[in-house]
Amino acid sequence: MTGSPLIWVHLDALSLSHPVFQAAPPHAEAVYIWDENDVARRGWSLKRCVFVLDCLAAMDVPVVAGQAEAVLSGHTVYVANSVDPQIRQIVVSLGDAVTVVRERAFATLPDDTDMGRFFRFWNTVRRSAMRPPDLETKNQI
Repeated sequence: MTGSPLIWVHLDALSLSHPVFQAAPPHAEAVYIWDENDVARRGWSLKRCVFVLDCLAAMDVPVVAGQAEAVLSGHTVYVANSVDPQIRQIVVSLGDAVTVVRERAFATLPDDTDMGRFFRFWNTVRRSAMRPPDLETKNQI
């Protein structure tokens, strides 16, 4: 896998219909990186872990254990845009080897939005998510 193009699948792109799969070269391999420290940091329950792994199994995406920087280093990486600060930090650390693929935003999102729970997130973006597409603004997810 060294040097080959990779599609880094993460929580913001658990779908084969995400544009990152069209942006990457046809021979790029999709991979999800299972980082035990990240799972612990997020406080995932067993149920959440099973859900994510089931999604990946349905997508036929291999799961690689380790830290993202170590697994992705040395590869050309295609990754879906994310609001997750940790993913953004990793993308920056990988430098020019990364192509970030954006999806059309469905809502505006303030930079200080609490992403810890879906309910708090939804209360923040509910009104902007229901706007017609022509009313988009610049702070979009």
